[in-house]
Amino acid sequence: MEKKSFLSLCAGLASIAVAHRMLAEAGRADEFTKWPKAMLADGAGKPINARRLETREALVFAYPYVSTPCFLINLGAPADPVEVSDKSGVSYHWPGGAGPARSVVAYSAICGHLLSYPSKRRSVISYSSGPNNFSGHGHVVACCAHHSAYDASRGAVILSGPAPQPLATIILQYEPATEALYATGVLGRALFDDFFVAYKKELVETYGPGQSKRMVEGRTVATPLSQYSDNVVSASLC
Repeated sequence: MEKKSFLSLCAGLASIAVAHRMLAEAGRADEFTKWPKAMLADGAGKPINARRLETREALVFAYPYVSTPCFLINLGAPADPVEVSDKSGVSYHWPGGAGPARSVVAYSAICGHLLSYPSKRRSVISYSSGPNNFSGHGHVVACCAHHSAYDASRGAVILSGPAPQPLATIILQYEPATEALYATGVLGRALFDDFFVAYKKELVETYGPGQSKRMVEGRTVATPLSQYSDNVVSASLC
């Protein structure tokens, strides 16, 4: 191979490698990212029992960073795998529910529209097992800031509103011997980098300088949303 052709090939391969890295850092809509495994625990540090999860409201847990909130939801019925698409047409395979009845799902609680999320002070995004006023749909995660609604039973696909993409899925692993649930990765574009930029000041105030990007290690506590946030705007009423 001539030197010029060889250098051109190397340059081309380098460009492809950079493009792949940039796509990964941007968080493609169909991307799966494996993160460190974390057990979901209650306030006492004991494993969340998949069989005993209530169905009325979501629990909030941090993953994969200590500052990035997620919803843990028991749908009360099996959730089958489906293909999920965003508004640009990019799609991916959602694996369905976990747990003994395949009814337990988890999603990033950062809205795909303007990054609303549940904070300790207030949450305009929540879960409703019953019908939602503006989407007319049950099993809905709704953001009352601008009326984006997602179907929690079908990979958080968009039901209504301006959100351009589904909520990112938190992949769950269920261990029958202990009934425990583990978060193991993220499927879909999770918007973590955008979240850190948009709420930099608030995150510093809550977690301290340089602490919001710490990884969850070993376990993460799951708390009912009504206990996690002082003021929750109901997904069924907004």
